[in-house]
Amino acid sequence: MLELNLVNLFYNRIHALKDVSLTVGEGELVALIGANGAGKSSTLRAISGMHPIKSGAITFEGQNLSQVPGHLIIDLGIAHCPEGRQVFGRLSVKENLELGAFRRRDKAALKQDEEWVYTLFPLLADRNAQAAGTLSGGEQQMLAIARALMSRPRLLLFDEPSLGLAPLIVEQIFKVIKEIKDQGRTVLLVEQNAYQALHISDRAYVLETGMVKLSGTPQELLANEEVKRAYLGG
Repeated sequence: MLELNLVNLFYNRIHALKDVSLTVGEGELVALIGANGAGKSSTLRAISGMHPIKSGAITFEGQNLSQVPGHLIIDLGIAHCPEGRQVFGRLSVKENLELGAFRRRDKAALKQDEEWVYTLFPLLADRNAQAAGTLSGGEQQMLAIARALMSRPRLLLFDEPSLGLAPLIVEQIFKVIKEIKDQGRTVLLVEQNAYQALHISDRAYVLETGMVKLSGTPQELLANEEVKRAYLGG
């Protein structure tokens, strides 16, 4: 479904991605793990058109994304759930969800999807009229995921969904991401919590200083001594 081939990305003179190549098959949950500054978030920004690449190619279902304006990439079926949640604080929960679906015109299906995300996160249904900025960090993360789902994407990009959250909320967030995958959506997950990410993924890549250092199944990476030392506390 998604392929990155020798992608290079710069922030001015900073070479953030260096010949990054990876694939995500339809229906897979693929994790990107690595330290801060490894290029994980930059990879997602390159895919969703938030930052142009210098060279290489990114293709989604055979279409070259570098030729698609960033604001139209969502129409292809890609949704980006950003780091830091970035909800619209002055707008209500319901209004945030509506903005997630701003390109859609299928009102009946929109209503179904709204009801579905409320089953994933019942707390949001109870607070649908509440200003998003007054929600807790965990609740805002739930809203950010629900808002991304409202575009009815086929590929979801999650950037650090567990960042700064309490352990019980982290467990709930990962359970929902796994459920989203089990319902047939494809997921590319950027996550510093390598242990949690590996336990719900089909495959994973380890990024280091903008390069793919390792890749494999969760079982292979969990057994890798280098990965255990660097990312799993052992």
